[in-house]
Amino acid sequence: MNQTKEYIVLGETSNLRSSKPIIGRYKNDDEIRDLLLGDVKAARRASENMLLYVFEKCSPKDECFYLISFDIKLAKVRDRRRTLNDFRKPSHEYSEIKDMMTLNLCGSIDLSTYICAEDLTSEIINYLREHAGKYNVETYYVRPWRDKDRELVKEVFQETLDRIMKMTLTLTSKIANSKRLKQTKTKANEFINSLTTASSIIPKLKRKLVAVGFRETQLEYEMNIKKVIEESKSRILEALKKREEMEEKEKRRR
Repeated sequence: MNQTKEYIVLGETSNLRSSKPIIGRYKNDDEIRDLLLGDVKAARRASENMLLYVFEKCSPKDECFYLISFDIKLAKVRDRRRTLNDFRKPSHEYSEIKDMMTLNLCGSIDLSTYICAEDLTSEIINYLREHAGKYNVETYYVRPWRDKDRELVKEVFQETLDRIMKMTLTLTSKIANSKRLKQTKTKANEFINSLTTASSIIPKLKRKLVAVGFRETQLEYEMNIKKVIEESKSRILEALKKREEMEEKEKRRR
């Protein structure tokens, strides 16, 4: 018996008046906000909308990506003087998760949807269990359906590399100017450890990108993931070294 293929529609889904024209039904309240699940008919309807992208669900045997999406309904108030039953809007949590996913070389489709070489579902759930009052997480094993969707994959991974460099520049500036040097050094070492983890993900990420249609030479020329990680680590280590030299000079003057 042939199993019906399933597809995930994402992108500017919030601009749709209803999910019904795409997937043939209204979504339930407990379904993930930014994803639409449907059959090939839904995929074809979505392909007519320039703001939507389509991914096809894979079998476990295939070399595909993890599409992880989540909703945070409420976040816990972090002020110790407040009770754990106090909640607020979760803007800070979305930002922290984006940093975590960036350093695991995931591409950000939006603040709540990521495409990753490794399954980070448990990491997100552990974080949300601690910081969120009500949340929902879903993970799918997918590959891009068309050339347009493949281009989205390349774009979001390129943006991840750009974001790593921005995070690096922010951190090097803090190292140079921070008055709380001990705290900054701790953050710098944590960042370096995260970059080491990212380096271990690179072979798997490249393998999956090639499996969905990218050429090895194209990846080396256009993205050069390894170079970005190595340069980021080098800049932080150099910033730490310069700050330590500056601190040593200050001690001698005293």
